[in-house]
Amino acid sequence: KSEFKLNKYILANIGFNYSFGSAIKKSEDFPGDPSYGKQLIYLPKEMVKGSIMMNYLTTSKLLKYVSFSLFYNFSTRRYSNFENTQYVPRYDVFDGNIGAGFNFSGLKTDIRFKINNILNEDYSVLPGYPMPLRNYKIEINFKYQ
Repeated sequence: KSEFKLNKYILANIGFNYSFGSAIKKSEDFPGDPSYGKQLIYLPKEMVKGSIMMNYLTTSKLLKYVSFSLFYNFSTRRYSNFENTQYVPRYDVFDGNIGAGFNFSGLKTDIRFKINNILNEDYSVLPGYPMPLRNYKIEINFKYQ
Protein backbone atom coordinates (compact mmCIF):
# COMPACT_ATOMS: atom_id res chain seq x y z
CA LYS A 1 0.00 0.00 0.00
CA SER A 2 1.38 3.39 -0.95
CA GLU A 3 0.26 6.86 0.02
CA PHE A 4 0.92 9.90 -2.15
CA LYS A 5 0.39 13.53 -1.31
CA LEU A 6 -0.35 15.06 -4.69
CA ASN A 7 -0.52 18.54 -3.19
CA LYS A 8 -1.47 19.99 0.20
CA TYR A 9 -5.15 19.18 -0.43
CA ILE A 10 -5.15 15.83 -2.24
CA LEU A 11 -4.05 12.51 -0.73
CA ALA A 12 -4.07 9.27 -2.72
CA ASN A 13 -3.65 5.67 -1.56
CA ILE A 14 -3.05 2.75 -3.86
CA GLY A 15 -3.05 -0.81 -2.56
CA PHE A 16 -2.38 -4.15 -4.21
CA ASN A 17 -2.22 -7.66 -2.80
CA TYR A 18 -1.63 -10.91 -4.69
CA SER A 19 -1.60 -14.33 -3.10
CA PHE A 20 -0.80 -17.70 -4.60
CA GLY A 21 -1.46 -20.81 -2.60
CA SER A 22 -0.98 -24.27 -3.96
CA ALA A 23 -2.47 -26.17 -1.02
CA ILE A 24 -2.14 -29.80 -2.09
CA LYS A 25 -3.01 -32.69 0.21
CA LYS A 26 0.31 -34.52 0.74
CA SER A 27 -0.78 -37.66 2.59
CA GLU A 28 -3.54 -40.24 2.38
CA ASP A 29 -6.01 -40.58 5.25
CA PHE A 30 -6.71 -44.13 4.07
CA PRO A 31 -5.57 -46.33 1.16
CA GLY A 32 -6.97 -45.01 -2.14
CA ASP A 33 -7.92 -41.61 -0.63
CA PRO A 34 -9.35 -39.71 -3.65
CA SER A 35 -8.28 -36.35 -2.19
CA TYR A 36 -4.58 -37.29 -2.07
CA GLY A 37 -2.55 -35.03 -4.38
CA LYS A 38 -5.48 -32.67 -4.92
CA GLN A 39 -6.02 -29.00 -4.10
CA LEU A 40 -7.70 -28.49 -0.71
CA ILE A 41 -11.35 -27.57 -0.98
CA TYR A 42 -12.56 -23.94 -0.77
CA LEU A 43 -9.02 -22.53 -1.07
CA PRO A 44 -8.44 -20.65 -4.33
CA LYS A 45 -5.01 -20.90 -5.92
CA GLU A 46 -4.89 -17.16 -6.61
CA MET A 47 -6.47 -14.07 -5.10
CA VAL A 48 -5.98 -10.43 -6.05
CA LYS A 49 -7.11 -7.37 -4.10
CA GLY A 50 -6.61 -3.80 -5.18
CA SER A 51 -7.71 -0.39 -3.99
CA ILE A 52 -7.56 3.25 -5.00
CA MET A 53 -8.52 5.93 -2.51
CA MET A 54 -8.54 9.70 -2.98
CA ASN A 55 -9.13 12.31 -0.27
CA TYR A 56 -9.58 15.99 -0.97
CA LEU A 57 -8.99 18.08 2.15
CA THR A 58 -10.79 21.41 2.17
CA THR A 59 -10.08 24.71 3.89
CA SER A 60 -13.76 25.17 4.74
CA LYS A 61 -14.77 25.33 8.40
CA LEU A 62 -17.83 23.16 7.70
CA LEU A 63 -16.75 20.65 4.99
CA LYS A 64 -13.47 18.99 6.03
CA TYR A 65 -12.94 16.45 3.25
CA VAL A 66 -14.45 14.64 0.29
CA SER A 67 -13.29 11.11 -0.51
CA PHE A 68 -13.61 8.47 -3.21
CA SER A 69 -12.60 4.80 -3.00
CA LEU A 70 -12.68 1.88 -5.43
CA PHE A 71 -11.92 -1.72 -4.39
CA TYR A 72 -11.32 -4.82 -6.55
CA ASN A 73 -11.42 -8.48 -5.50
CA PHE A 74 -10.60 -11.45 -7.71
CA SER A 75 -10.51 -15.13 -6.86
CA THR A 76 -9.79 -18.16 -9.01
CA ARG A 77 -12.17 -21.09 -8.77
CA ARG A 78 -12.43 -23.03 -5.51
CA TYR A 79 -12.89 -26.78 -5.58
CA SER A 80 -15.94 -27.90 -3.63
CA ASN A 81 -15.28 -31.63 -3.41
CA PHE A 82 -12.22 -33.62 -2.40
CA GLU A 83 -11.75 -35.17 -5.86
CA ASN A 84 -11.47 -31.67 -7.44
CA THR A 85 -14.19 -32.45 -10.00
CA GLN A 86 -16.67 -29.78 -8.83
CA TYR A 87 -15.89 -26.16 -8.14
CA VAL A 88 -17.23 -22.72 -7.33
CA PRO A 89 -16.42 -20.49 -10.34
CA ARG A 90 -13.93 -17.62 -10.29
CA TYR A 91 -15.18 -14.11 -9.70
CA ASP A 92 -14.28 -10.42 -10.07
CA VAL A 93 -16.03 -7.91 -7.79
CA PHE A 94 -15.76 -4.12 -7.62
CA ASP A 95 -16.95 -2.07 -4.62
CA GLY A 96 -16.80 1.68 -4.22
CA ASN A 97 -17.80 4.59 -2.06
CA ILE A 98 -17.87 8.35 -1.84
CA GLY A 99 -17.84 10.23 1.41
CA ALA A 100 -17.58 13.58 3.10
CA GLY A 101 -16.62 14.83 6.53
CA PHE A 102 -18.21 17.80 8.26
CA ASN A 103 -17.61 19.69 11.49
CA PHE A 104 -20.60 21.39 13.13
CA SER A 105 -19.41 23.22 16.27
CA GLY A 106 -17.41 20.29 17.64
CA LEU A 107 -19.69 17.58 16.22
CA LYS A 108 -17.70 15.67 13.60
CA THR A 109 -19.92 13.97 11.06
CA ASP A 110 -18.79 11.46 8.44
CA ILE A 111 -21.21 10.48 5.69
CA ARG A 112 -20.42 7.70 3.23
CA PHE A 113 -22.43 6.25 0.32
CA LYS A 114 -21.29 2.72 -0.57
CA ILE A 115 -22.01 0.56 -3.58
CA ASN A 116 -21.02 -3.09 -3.22
CA ASN A 117 -20.71 -5.39 -6.24
CA ILE A 118 -20.90 -2.46 -8.67
CA LEU A 119 -21.02 -4.67 -11.78
CA ASN A 120 -23.81 -6.83 -10.30
CA GLU A 121 -21.69 -10.01 -10.49
CA ASP A 122 -23.59 -13.22 -9.71
CA TYR A 123 -21.05 -15.16 -7.64
CA SER A 124 -20.56 -17.45 -4.65
CA VAL A 125 -17.66 -18.03 -2.30
CA LEU A 126 -19.10 -21.34 -1.07
CA PRO A 127 -21.44 -23.63 -3.03
CA GLY A 128 -25.10 -22.95 -2.33
CA TYR A 129 -24.45 -19.57 -0.69
CA PRO A 130 -24.74 -16.83 -3.32
CA MET A 131 -23.31 -13.44 -2.44
CA PRO A 132 -25.48 -10.32 -2.73
CA LEU A 133 -25.89 -8.66 -6.08
CA ARG A 134 -25.36 -4.90 -6.30
CA ASN A 135 -26.35 -3.28 -3.01
CA TYR A 136 -26.15 0.14 -1.46
CA LYS A 137 -25.41 1.47 2.02
CA ILE A 138 -25.37 4.86 3.63
CA GLU A 139 -23.24 5.28 6.74
CA ILE A 140 -23.40 8.28 9.04
CA ASN A 141 -21.03 8.54 11.99
CA PHE A 142 -21.07 11.24 14.65
CA LYS A 143 -18.29 12.09 17.07
CA TYR A 144 -18.62 14.88 19.60
CA GLN A 145 -15.44 16.59 20.82
